[in-house]
Amino acid sequence: MITMKKTLFLLLSGCAALLAGVANCAHGAERGTEEQARAMVERTLAAFASSGVEATLTAINKPGSAFQKNDLFVFVYDYEGGLLALATREKIGPKRIIAMSDLDGAPLADGLVRMVRRDKRGWYGPYRFADTRGPTFEYKKAYCEQAGVGLLACVGVYLGDQKN
Repeated sequence: MITMKKTLFLLLSGCAALLAGVANCAHGAERGTEEQARAMVERTLAAFASSGVEATLTAINKPGSAFQKNDLFVFVYDYEGGLLALATREKIGPKRIIAMSDLDGAPLADGLVRMVRRDKRGWYGPYRFADTRGPTFEYKKAYCEQAGVGLLACVGVYLGDQKN
């Protein structure tokens, strides 16, 4: 039985995968690394500090920007689970998705927010998310850091079909 939450999850992740997949076709389908994900989060935090929150969120929401490379892309939540920016989609936010879970029932936004509130930075996962290369789902984990007051910036890396 598909619930409304799963339907919303499938739609949002499918759109993200489709848009990121188009970018991957143009730039090759290399997989991003943990080091690249962490560096992308650090560049995002530097942009928040130098350009301000609104300008950085606007820049993140422009597909093909410096906030997206191959299958790596920045996403920003507020502490209430509002998705404010997603580098694979324009005009995304704010969408309140605090209760959204992955296909296995693992919490997504809520888990990320709780981890950052507790630890200020770190890796969250694994969770299953749409593969940017096609219509499948793979395990993924995300590196996140607190990005100012009440915000967190994250970039996820794909783990393949195994939870490792």
